[in-house]
Amino acid sequence: MPAGLGRWLVSWTFAGIIGWFVGTFLMFHLLGSGVRPSAGWFVTFMVGWIIGGFIWYEWKIKAELKGSTVR
Repeated sequence: MPAGLGRWLVSWTFAGIIGWFVGTFLMFHLLGSGVRPSAGWFVTFMVGWIIGGFIWYEWKIKAELKGSTVR
């Protein structure tokens, strides 16, 4: 496994869990407005997963990579 791949996968998994909670909350909101829950849950989960992972990457992983650069 390449260096950093495990950390990357863990970060995106945490982002997915956060996205799942956001998706679940918004699913109930979508249910109230008549949108089918399966499609709304899936789309919201994926968007939350991608955005959360990107923010986590920018904030945590990029800073660690920058700090560990050896010249």
